[in-house]
This record gives sequence, C-alpha cells and structure tokens, in this order.
Amino acid sequence: WQGVALRGKGRSEYYAKAYQASLTTLTETLTLLDEPTCSIFICLDYYALGDWEKGAAWEQKVRATFADNAHVLAEFEEMLSAVEAER
Repeated sequence: WQGVALRGKGRSEYYAKAYQASLTTLTETLTLLDEPTCSIFICLDYYALGDWEKGAAWEQKVRATFADNAHVLAEFEEMLSAVEAER
C-alpha cells in the first residue's frame, strides 16, 4: 500500500507544480512498486525542472513502455505539450 499511496502523492505534487517533490516521491515509488505510469510523471517533472537530458531519457522509456497503447501516448502528448508551453 505504501507504493500506491506514494504514487498518488507524487501525482498530486506534480499537479501542484511541486516538481522536485514529485520527482523524489515517484522515484521512491518505483523502488516499491512496478508502476509504469510513474515514468510519465517523472519525465514531465524533469522537463518542468529544465533537465532536458533526463527528461528525454524518461520520454524514451515512456514511449517504449506504452508503444502499444495509443490512448496513453495521446494523453502523454497533451501533458508534454502543457509542460512545454509553460517554459
């Protein structure tokens, strides 16, 4: 349950624009729980923090993980566009 709770906390931190806190929480979540959606928010956190190299690396992971899920990738694209618009 701890991993599930942390996943929710990390997402909430992302939406609150607390990107560093979200990144820390979601990274910890991955040590407890194999949750592929965490990689989406980790990617977005890195981009929002201006770390293009790590953001791009996580983006590749997201695209590989969800290659067969057009719906998730479409949502990811929308979220990515929103982060890019804030820059």
